[in-house]
Amino acid sequence: MISKNLINRRSFLNYALALGALGITRDVASGQSLERQLRGVNLSGAEFGKLSGVGYRQLYPTRTDVEFYRALGCTVIRLPIRWERLQSRPFGSLSSSDGSFRDLDWLEEIVTLITDAGMVCVIDLHNFGKRSVGGPAVRLGTADLPAEALADFWLKVGGLFRNNPLVWFGLMNEPEGYQATEWSGIVQSTVNSLRHAHIGNVVLLPGIKWSSAALWIKSGNGKAFENFNDEAENSIFEVHQYFDPDGSGTRSTCVRDGVRRLAAFERWAEVKEGRRGFLAEFGLGRTDLPESGECGEELDKVVEHLHQHSQIWRGWTLWGGGRHWPPKYHLRLEGPCCGTEREGVVLRALRDRFR
Repeated sequence: MISKNLINRRSFLNYALALGALGITRDVASGQSLERQLRGVNLSGAEFGKLSGVGYRQLYPTRTDVEFYRALGCTVIRLPIRWERLQSRPFGSLSSSDGSFRDLDWLEEIVTLITDAGMVCVIDLHNFGKRSVGGPAVRLGTADLPAEALADFWLKVGGLFRNNPLVWFGLMNEPEGYQATEWSGIVQSTVNSLRHAHIGNVVLLPGIKWSSAALWIKSGNGKAFENFNDEAENSIFEVHQYFDPDGSGTRSTCVRDGVRRLAAFERWAEVKEGRRGFLAEFGLGRTDLPESGECGEELDKVVEHLHQHSQIWRGWTLWGGGRHWPPKYHLRLEGPCCGTEREGVVLRALRDRFR
């Protein structure tokens, strides 16, 4: 079991040394950082399964998983989680739905494993802007789930990890059913709450319409976040983009020059100094399938583009990591076995990019 009080477990200096190992120089007072571009994967599992089956330890990533991706050269892991598993009722204490603290313990354990390995851990609230409140899922901003519930959750999680700058907070994965102005207001108030509580960790700011880079302006995200303010100046816009024909990530084929889909967000980010993006989800299909022959070339183009535009892109995490994806899932990163065989065709293609 991992201690609930991480400040007693490790001093802030230890984490500053870890940041240095990543090539990050941080001004602790201002929250500013100058660093190499982060590169890594989404490591799924903790968000899987039915809520009635909470408590499945095997769904959470393990030390072996962390060591595998660290050995590849990853410097960041995005860790999807489920809100209901960490906070059984809105505004309640952090605990599993059965009243135990097992999921909380497991979260702390995997986060500690990731950051002890010198990697950034992005805790990704993978709830799409809603959660169950004793029944069907409801959206934030309703009577059953006030918008303040999101801030309450992150204040409690933030209290656990506030002294570990390698832990970043992904406020919400792909919020559904909101207007851009409504959603940006929820994000602003949540970040304000964290900063007023002197929680200074990096926060990733998602937009509506799947946080799509291609739709960043058309969706209204650009206008809605135009005047966003973080008093700690330690927030990054979370962007997603898939490169199959319709941009949904549901097909194993890739379009040519799909990297152009990043342009709308990039133009918006360039307008104001200090705006940064983090490509938290992207995928291009398996390069070993006959119908996805162009995906390998396109994958390399995308990653090269991100590196060349590191003044905008703080980092990236490829979608599809984790042992629990079906073997035929077209965005699965891992092979069926172990050792180098576990890499899968996409990871093998990216091996040099992780270093």
